Amino acid sequence: MINAVSVDLEDWYHICGLKNGQWVKEWNQYSAHLEKSVDKILALLDKYEVLATFFVVGYVAEKNPRLIQKIANMGHEIASHGYFHRRIFDMTPEVFEEDLKRSKSVIEAITGKKVRGYRAPEWSLKEETRWALDILKKNGFEYDASANPMSYLSGKGFGLIPCEIKTKCGKIHEFPLSTVRMFAERIPFSGGLPLRVVPYCNVFSFFKSFNKKRVPVMLYLHSWEFDIHHPKVDLPLNRKFMHYFNCKVTPIKVEKLFQYFNFTTIENVLVPEMSRETNRVFTKKPAIHKEYVISSSLTFIGFLLAYSLLFALPKFMGLYSLFALLIGMTILYWPWTTISNCVESIKKRIKK
Repeated sequence: MINAVSVDLEDWYHICGLKNGQWVKEWNQYSAHLEKSVDKILALLDKYEVLATFFVVGYVAEKNPRLIQKIANMGHEIASHGYFHRRIFDMTPEVFEEDLKRSKSVIEAITGKKVRGYRAPEWSLKEETRWALDILKKNGFEYDASANPMSYLSGKGFGLIPCEIKTKCGKIHEFPLSTVRMFAERIPFSGGLPLRVVPYCNVFSFFKSFNKKRVPVMLYLHSWEFDIHHPKVDLPLNRKFMHYFNCKVTPIKVEKLFQYFNFTTIENVLVPEMSRETNRVFTKKPAIHKEYVISSSLTFIGFLLAYSLLFALPKFMGLYSLFALLIGMTILYWPWTTISNCVESIKKRIKK
């Protein structure tokens, strides 16, 4: 079984929803840190002879055409991540189409190849923005990789595994984020913050489980995760945690996954008959290894301590322990953005 690997090619300051759009006007003032991190990613991919899909922000492509051409010349797929790295629900259909066309035009002018795929920033494809798929298909895109099955994002309406979705202009391939079920929620594990916080043994097991069912996993990376020394933006607590926590483990985990699983571009996985080239080598047989054993042992010890504490709570807290348990079980559904904004507001008042 072969999986897909993608890289969201965006710089450290490409963060959605800041300063009501004024943030974009300040981009030219910031130093770029892309080349250093991209070189690390390209070296890692080359070491294991893996081709990847790079979802490129159009603004980045226009400012760094030689970098994009370099990536394309190494055989990697270049796809669109929008021009201004805006979430779909922050745009009207007309603005979205204009942003999409601009990014597609810039990238195709640099590579000389058709752009087939798109990924929306921050998994912003939702039921209320389903119209985006119509626009993608209308403009010649063959697949989308913007759906996140978590209930408060895309939900299950766009599929849990790669599938085809009907649009007003025909069918389009959808490759949703890989998730596993946890209680009533779907939890991602194969990239970004989830990859950084989920124990390696669990990530490995999830990959193995998906592949055993003949389902490809989407491994997704961000270029800034490979440069822990890039400047940091002053963000609300929840977003600061999401962007910056534990980035140092990303290259380590990714390399281990490259050693034990097969990867290629998204277009090679979804539409192999149309792919330019492929590196399908079915020789790797995932097996238990040293890092897996170490991660499993540490995870077991961690859960043992957690459960010991849980069972000890009633003795010290009485009925309050029930509230603690409920808090722990519902933590995924808390309005973290609202909570974080309240904390930031209180901090600002204290400073004043």
